[in-house]
Amino acid sequence: MAMAADVAFDCFALFELPARFALDCAALEASYLAQQRQLHPDRHVRAAPAQQHAALAATARLNTAYRTLAEPRARAVHLLALRGVDAFAADAAVPAAVLARQLDWHEALEAASEPADPPRLAALAAELHAARESLLAQLAGALDEQADDAAAAAAIRQLGFVQRLHEQARAALLAGQSA
Repeated sequence: MAMAADVAFDCFALFELPARFALDCAALEASYLAQQRQLHPDRHVRAAPAQQHAALAATARLNTAYRTLAEPRARAVHLLALRGVDAFAADAAVPAAVLARQLDWHEALEAASEPADPPRLAALAAELHAARESLLAQLAGALDEQADDAAAAAAIRQLGFVQRLHEQARAALLAGQSA
């Protein structure tokens, strides 16, 4: 596992939250809104240009941090980066069984999409949703309980594929229903 991940700043510290995958979403939201009210550039319209620029930069940083923590996969990538681990290291091997499963899902999506087969698309979307939830649980265990960075990085990479395929299945299902 590569140990040269770049971290511009600690998103958890910005919101005064513990650096854990399991996140108190209400606390994140409350901290974000409170800081947003204080930092919003509209509150600094009459300030000096340097202060206006600083407020704009702080708001952009706050928004980036919020988006990072609000999305589970981005949060996991950030946690690993804080530990000095690159979740997308080039030397990370993907197990053959994982690749085979991904290929099966991709082929199932193609088969159910042309022509659109809503029941098959719905079943595939449900299966991919379940796979996503399973990977999120694996991430929580690997990051918060076992501190297994390699397992977390593997789950992050798998989750990216599952999420993209799930979105494609849902889009194909919606397109098929509107046709």
